[in-house]
Amino acid sequence: VCVDDVSVAEVTVAEALDAAQPPRPGNLLHNGDFSLGLANWMINHGCDYWREAKLTTETTASGPALKVVVPAGVRVVIGSDAVNVAQGHPVGISCRMKADQPTSISFNSNHCSKRISVGHEWQKVEVAGQARFQPVSHGVVHFLATGPITLWIDDVQLRQDGKDEGERARAAIISDRHPNSLFHDGDEPGLRLLRSSATPLSGHWQIEDFWGEVVDSGTCAPTIGRDEQRISCAGLPRGWYRASVSWEDGDRVCRNESVFALLPPHQRAGDLQACPFGAHFPVDPTGLSLARAVGARWLRLHPPNHTKWRVIQPNQGEWQWRDEPIRVAREAGLGLCGSLDRCPTWASSAPPDTPDYSFYTGTGAWLPRNWTEWETYVRETVRRHREDIHIWEIWNEPNLTNWLIPREGQTRAQAYVEMLEHTTPVVRRQSPDAVIVGGCVAGAMTETSQARAFAYDIIDLGALQLMDVFSFHHYIRRSVDEGDEPIEVWLPKLREKMRTA
Repeated sequence: VCVDDVSVAEVTVAEALDAAQPPRPGNLLHNGDFSLGLANWMINHGCDYWREAKLTTETTASGPALKVVVPAGVRVVIGSDAVNVAQGHPVGISCRMKADQPTSISFNSNHCSKRISVGHEWQKVEVAGQARFQPVSHGVVHFLATGPITLWIDDVQLRQDGKDEGERARAAIISDRHPNSLFHDGDEPGLRLLRSSATPLSGHWQIEDFWGEVVDSGTCAPTIGRDEQRISCAGLPRGWYRASVSWEDGDRVCRNESVFALLPPHQRAGDLQACPFGAHFPVDPTGLSLARAVGARWLRLHPPNHTKWRVIQPNQGEWQWRDEPIRVAREAGLGLCGSLDRCPTWASSAPPDTPDYSFYTGTGAWLPRNWTEWETYVRETVRRHREDIHIWEIWNEPNLTNWLIPREGQTRAQAYVEMLEHTTPVVRRQSPDAVIVGGCVAGAMTETSQARAFAYDIIDLGALQLMDVFSFHHYIRRSVDEGDEPIEVWLPKLREKMRTA
């Protein structure tokens, strides 16, 4: 690719609006009235819960509505699909909502938001904003709620035409197991093709494999109203697939898609200790199902954060043990890697005015103000869980600027080795056979990288004598990210450094 004569010019808002696409009329969401069931709607609990909300549709006097049952103490985000919006133009979101008891809900998009009080009666909520100018402009609708609560949501709209009536023709294609769309040998995988239209609606569907090759396709005859048909995928081999449906709406072609996978049997009969596969996931039913489906047999508790200091001792002298999720994980046959990490604000060496803007950074990233308090946390945590957790990881990605804050006059490597010196002996006393994981370095350790400098510094300071396993997190999102020094080049150098330390 050859590029020449590149220039950047400042433009006015009016000029930017002239260059931007015009707003499209109607509700931009694919399934705002839930006539297509749960298509295009997902729920996110985060990793720290072991009970999960239930998402269904329920018939009401005005038609189908979304019903969300949220257990006590669980915070959920209910999200729509992401749709294209016209930059610089107004964006409005609206819905109808009610609850089984008075509660407060956050109703928002990435362009506007509002905190609302919801009661027993249906009420309409409207929020307005402006689409920002950005490289990729999209809109979503989110509901944030904390249980115990049951919510009913209907007539969700994201519009840019300033109106509040009329629904365009819509279609969706989802798996029989939406949203957990995983199948195994012996299953009968299938897709549901859903349509809803006041006028005759025809369409074309297709299934692509991982490489973008179309492996199956077809058409659906025109229909009016709500229609559903099943498409069998029994003949497909194992793999990852994208299913899509397209249809005409006036002078434009619309498209909706989803993904599914066909996997080997999920029974894992081999020795747990020999299994190399693990992940981060909640131990709620969906999280455990996903872990089984993809063969993950280890759970690294970062997140979920069930052993971190600021979770189990949020206030001095107040222990809030997470025994239940650890029990659930072990009964599911998972091996656990515990995390000794993250200072609560009361125990942090951070200055009093330090903002606590994130769970992993903020005050939680500073060294403990008092090593005795840290050692008490380590001792009590390892003692409590030593029957269930036999691998302990000390801190996470301490080479990152915002993830470990050293004391004045210390390098980050010196701060981390000091932490190992106040942690490893305590773990050894409480659980002599435990495996201690250290390093936890973020990034490829190439010749000139900050990750390599940190790793080599802690090795020179004696860190290997304070751990059983040296770990690193090699983030590769694209093959080009490895550049001229891929892992097979720098990893032998790291091993040699460890051998000669």
